[in-house]
Order: sequence, then C-alpha cells, then structure tokens
Amino acid sequence: MKNLKLFPKTFLVSIGLFAALIVLVHALVYTLMPQFYLQQKERVAADNLTALTTELRGKSTEEMRRLSREFAQVKNVNITLTIDGRDQYFQGFQSINIVTDSGKSVDTSVVKIADGQTVDPRSVILRQGSVANSHGQTIAVKLLADVAPVTQAKLATLHVLPYTMLGSLLVALLFSYIYSRFVTRPIRQMAAVTTTMQQLEKGARYPVNSRDEIGVLGRNINELYQNLWQTIRSLEHENKRITQLEKEKIAFLRAASHELKTPLAALRIMLENMQLNIGEYKNRDQYLAESVAQVDRLAAMV
Repeated sequence: MKNLKLFPKTFLVSIGLFAALIVLVHALVYTLMPQFYLQQKERVAADNLTALTTELRGKSTEEMRRLSREFAQVKNVNITLTIDGRDQYFQGFQSINIVTDSGKSVDTSVVKIADGQTVDPRSVILRQGSVANSHGQTIAVKLLADVAPVTQAKLATLHVLPYTMLGSLLVALLFSYIYSRFVTRPIRQMAAVTTTMQQLEKGARYPVNSRDEIGVLGRNINELYQNLWQTIRSLEHENKRITQLEKEKIAFLRAASHELKTPLAALRIMLENMQLNIGEYKNRDQYLAESVAQVDRLAAMV
C-alpha cells in the first residue's frame, strides 16, 4: 500500500468497506428473513382468525358455513368448525384438514390430516378460537394457514443471494470508482497547479469551486503563491536599486580617483624637481609653499 497512489488507495478502501457491508447485510437477510417471514405469517393468521370470529359471531349455522367457505377461499386458509361435536371442513388450500379428538385441546406440535396422516408443524400455522351462534351455542373455530418450511425459505433465499450480492458488488465497484475519482480530482488538480507554481509561472492559480477543506486549502495555496510573488517582486526591485547604487558608487570612485590623481601628479612633479634642483624649482621655499597648498586642496577634496 505504501507505493500506491491516492486514487487506488481510495478506491480499494471504499470497495473494501462496501464489500464488507454487502456481505454483512446479506448474512443478516439470510439469517433473519425466515424468522421475520414466520412472524409475519403468524400475525396474519391471528388477524384472520379475529376477522373470521367477528364475522361468524351471532350468525346461524348455515350462515356460518357459508361465511367460512367464502373466507377460506378468499384468504387461502383451511377452516374447521366444530358444531355439535362434529367437525366441518372448509378448504382454501388442498389436502390439509384438522382432525382432533373431541373434548381434547389441540396440540400444535402434531397436526393431523383428515386421512390420518400428519404434516410438518413448521409448514403450517394453527390458530383456534370460539364463537357463539345465533342460538347462543359455542362453536370451536380452528384456522390453519399454509406456510412454506423455514428450510425452503432459506434455500430460496440462498438461491437469490448470489445474484443480489453480485449486483450489489457491481454497483459498489461503479460507485467506488466514481467516488474515488470525485474525491481525488481536486487533489490531482492541486498537485498539477503546485507543480506549475514550482516553475514560478505567474498565471498559476488553483480554481477554488467549493467552501470545504479542499477549497480552504486551495485558497491558502493561492494566497501563499501571491505572497511569494510579491516577495519576489520586492526582491527584484531591491536588487535593481542595489545594482544602481553599485553603479553610482563605481562612477563616484572613478570620478574621485580622477580628481585626486591630478593634484597628486602635480605635487609629485614639484617635489621631484625640487629634489633634483631643476631650473626654477631650486627656489625650494616657494615650491614648498605651493606643495603645502596642494596638500591642503587634496585634504579638502577628501
């Protein structure tokens, strides 16, 4: 990871997080979906039994049979009415009827069929209640709802999960790519601009289009580069001023040296001639006085 650039790092981290989230969500769906499925079916069965007893309450026996038959067809459930100790069956789905010994409570762990066979209790939901008819007679009502076994629900879920996981991973790949490009684009632009700024190009500037941390960093870079250019311009101006001062100093020294050489040369000539007693320079007192005056002029010039 140390040798990777920002875009691959961001892409791998985001796709890793998405993949972990997808696996976790699918695992929860596979584990919890059958339980939610059974709970929902149990609530529906209880609501159906409540609705059925409400419709049957206070009705005649014939009316109860008719309403139970219609209710079983509409709700796709099996209904058993125990009238005068005899069970009457109304089927909404095929081949399952409830048969119990009279006078005994129903054991929901073992569900008997009309032909004497039993059915896996995990594949049905049994609810029972009672209602009074128009003559005040209490009639037992049993409602049997068909439910696919939990194992079948898990198998169905297991068959669907690979396709949903594949689709989710493809969407995560696409989103991670777009997200990584979106996140790293300002940083790539900033790197290109700062590379241009290293070459001290005057037009280099980062385009600030946001007010987030990236935008603040871009504005700081622009201000820093502007301050750098102001410092460079100040240094250039100061350098030009110093160069001009150097030129003026050189010109001054040349002029001063020229002005000093002339009286020095005249003074040297007078002194040498007096030393050699040449011509009029034998009058040393006169020319010594002139030499002193010449030295005074030199001192004044200095």
